[in-house]
Amino acid sequence: MNGLILKNGVVFDPLNGIEGEKMDIMVKDGVVVEQVNERECKVIDAKNMIVVPGGIDCHTHIASQILNLARMTNVRMPLPKDVGEAYLKIGYTFVVEAGFPFSKALHTHIVLERLHSLDKAGILLLDSNWFMVMLAQEKNVEAAAKTIAWLLRASKAYGVKLVNPLSSEAWTWKKEWKGVNEKIKHLDISPLEYSKFILSALQRLNLLSPLYLHPNGAGQVGGYEEAIAMMDTLAEEGRVHLVHAHLYTLGSEKICAEELAERLSSSDNLEADAGCITLDGGPVVSYDAYLTKSVSKKLRVVEQVEIEGLAALAIREAGTWREFLAAGLKLILNTRERMKVQLSLNNPSCGSPLEYPLVSTWLVSSRSRGFMNVGGELSQIEEELTLRDLFIITRSAPAASLRLSGKGRLSVGADADIAVYDFNPETMDPSRDYEKLMKAFSRAAYTIKSGEVIVKDGEVVGETRGKTFWVNSKSEPSAEVLSRMERYLSFDPRQSEAADKALKGLYHYVEV
Repeated sequence: MNGLILKNGVVFDPLNGIEGEKMDIMVKDGVVVEQVNERECKVIDAKNMIVVPGGIDCHTHIASQILNLARMTNVRMPLPKDVGEAYLKIGYTFVVEAGFPFSKALHTHIVLERLHSLDKAGILLLDSNWFMVMLAQEKNVEAAAKTIAWLLRASKAYGVKLVNPLSSEAWTWKKEWKGVNEKIKHLDISPLEYSKFILSALQRLNLLSPLYLHPNGAGQVGGYEEAIAMMDTLAEEGRVHLVHAHLYTLGSEKICAEELAERLSSSDNLEADAGCITLDGGPVVSYDAYLTKSVSKKLRVVEQVEIEGLAALAIREAGTWREFLAAGLKLILNTRERMKVQLSLNNPSCGSPLEYPLVSTWLVSSRSRGFMNVGGELSQIEEELTLRDLFIITRSAPAASLRLSGKGRLSVGADADIAVYDFNPETMDPSRDYEKLMKAFSRAAYTIKSGEVIVKDGEVVGETRGKTFWVNSKSEPSAEVLSRMERYLSFDPRQSEAADKALKGLYHYVEV
């Protein structure tokens, strides 16, 4: 058998304007094709089942060194292979590790390669990188662009992220933190100035990924105003992706989920992942020590990462951040332009992959919120998403945001990453039959990765080799910048490329 046919499925493919149409999907050599020889193919009867592109998690943390430190301090954390299987069982096939420092790149990719069949990409952290800060002080955008391009290639990253820019400098030196416009005194540059500088450098590179932005104020009173101050300014320069946006809905006087939704809908260059939260407790992992400190007065781990910043771990008790429970749903439901918002759970800080079925059900069924939410916060929300809307924010929008031409769609030539759910939208109502819907989302009838059946009836039955997407630029840092790296880092920065050659057999990369 060298092909696959999914027959009679109810197909949702929003990027191609397909909404609940009965049709066959044909696959050969790992991609969707127009036709195949049925006698040479495996045939799966998907009658009365939903057929959609594989899910995409645009913001998760599964390969961070801080997760290993959590395990070393007896914090219960699933292993990478188990996390990969959890995603596959719910029909997800692509994940984005949303932040790793250059000095931890090799460790990150070794972990990513253990994610059982998933395709993936990693986002490089540059929020407190001394080399970049020096270039920002010198206002040398051209040198910064060349350096970032080299860092992306050397670390095999797909894009760039700023986490509460320069805040680790204030934290390390115990300086009073006054927000995005206040200059860090010993650096003579403000977080907003630094962020604008980085985005200007990225604009010269024309990357596929937007700038991932984690502003100051996450999870804190006034966080909305802090986020807007950065977003509105940076959106004038280029594309900005606000991460775990629900943590920025707490204004100085009220919850501002609807206001943030309107900002996203009305701006050409702004988008967000919602980062919805569930009320189960668990670890909060972040490169923003101020965020983790707001969760728990006692940090479990604080790690200084070379000269690139610091990472912190705190334990979130069950029920913490309850004020944000409804905010994430309201943010999604009120964003008029569906392609401007994506569903995420900021694993593990706000929820695990296995909770996507629950949150997805909340979004399409107001009845499920009233039945499942003991506290009552969700039962007061009446709006609902359609199934098409849901598949936009979990497939179409993240694929379009990251400009993944082969993902998030089922058109001819697309990667054959497909999820099949045992739920018939022609005879069942997602709002009324929410229990059946959540059961279907929790155990995919089939998850197909690169044309191979990996999951059947919610159980892993196969495996294929996942790919890592990364930017391959031919730019080189200047001799002066490279000299600074060699002086301040505890390792030879060029060893990252040598290590990649030595471990070539381990990795399966896709250059972009």
